[in-house]
Amino acid sequence: MIKKAHLLKENNKLKRKIYILENIGVTIFSSVKDKEIAAEKFLKDHPDYNLYEVSNTIKINKGTLYHRLYTRAKKPWYVQRVEDLTQEVINAFEESNRVYGASKIVLALKKKEIIADKKQSSK
Repeated sequence: MIKKAHLLKENNKLKRKIYILENIGVTIFSSVKDKEIAAEKFLKDHPDYNLYEVSNTIKINKGTLYHRLYTRAKKPWYVQRVEDLTQEVINAFEESNRVYGASKIVLALKKKEIIADKKQSSK
């Protein structure tokens, strides 16, 4: 005979799974990338749920989700530099009312003490 405590425990597990499915914003058929993003947001908003419950419920590998949440490496310095430089080039172009070309953008960046050349500013 099945004990009442076991049934209550199982019922609680199922309620938690239903809550996850209703509030996470993805289905088990969504892409892995969408599941990772949704699970990261859900776990940040619901600290009483754990990685294993969420990964099991939305059918994503626990290791994949763990890697996304805890072991993701920071961007290398050179990638960050390119992103920063790209934003500065866009800002200089917008400040010129979209008139400046690569040469003038390089000069505008030089005034801001940002080192760049034509090849970098025209990407």
